[in-house]
Amino acid sequence: MDDTLLESLVGGLLQEGVPHALVARVFDLDPVFVKSYRDQLRVEKYGTDDMQEYLTQLEWDAIDVMNRAVNGKNVPADQVRAASLVIGKTVAVNARRTPEKTAEKRDELLDRMRGMTEDSGPPSEDDSAFAGFVPTNPVDLPH
Repeated sequence: MDDTLLESLVGGLLQEGVPHALVARVFDLDPVFVKSYRDQLRVEKYGTDDMQEYLTQLEWDAIDVMNRAVNGKNVPADQVRAASLVIGKTVAVNARRTPEKTAEKRDELLDRMRGMTEDSGPPSEDDSAFAGFVPTNPVDLPH
């Protein structure tokens, strides 16, 4: 099977929702490579491969549609209905978030961060590799 046909088949299956691990197993491909290809296809289709980022953008798009409709712009009824559904669901989800729950989550996060800074000591090369550059001398700081 040539590479173009394989790419077409793998891409088609991934776009239809076939799990990447199954596609990798059937075609004897590296699962990490197939997952990466699936993520690339999602970026091309949705602008991101992160569901939360996509949903946040969807909420902003719905707000834009509703703002245009409220301000007297001609907006198709199906767009207003879809935007209303998105905004309604967003409001419902946010209404369930009580200030107490928000405070609990914030405190949990702060406790974790305190634990990270108190227990870890100076960063090792492995700890800071993701940051790229970790200044150890104030002279090394960019001006």
